Amino acid sequence: MRNLFLLLATMLRLFRQRTASETERIAYYPDVEHGRDVRLTGDVNFGSEPFLVSLGSRVTIADGVRFITHDGAVRVLRDELPDLHLYGPIKVGDDVFIGVSAIIMPNVSIGNRSIIGAGSVVTRSVPAGEVWAGVPARRIRTIDEYRASAIRESFRWEPGDYGPRWREELVKRFGQ
Repeated sequence: MRNLFLLLATMLRLFRQRTASETERIAYYPDVEHGRDVRLTGDVNFGSEPFLVSLGSRVTIADGVRFITHDGAVRVLRDELPDLHLYGPIKVGDDVFIGVSAIIMPNVSIGNRSIIGAGSVVTRSVPAGEVWAGVPARRIRTIDEYRASAIRESFRWEPGDYGPRWREELVKRFGQ
């Protein structure tokens, strides 16, 4: 009976988490230190030590992002070093975007106004104002270069006005 209760409680928690708004979802991770207006756009894994993760304000984290705060590979050394553990904090600055399925490794800081590309594995700290992507992640460009490119290539539209006219304009511009 206890197992059934735990299963139902877990299912209810996951349902509430899934149906919460993007900015409400962070409340389901009370051990994660965070600033204002943190958006989680899907399932985010803060790992087994979420208290080692710190998020600034106006941070957006896409679906499938993983924060890894420990080095599990030391397990292969347990026969000779049974008490060996490696942990490291992760600090994310203000105005940061982390793309789908990125992995942030221990002892990494991501500076203010930075972007991490989808699928990236961030193994070292990212300076403020840079766009990083790849495996392992590396500097792609500055945030100012990204801004200029985004303005050049963007489809500008009034926020919130995503009705039939918006769809028609996108189809006209990009085809079906």
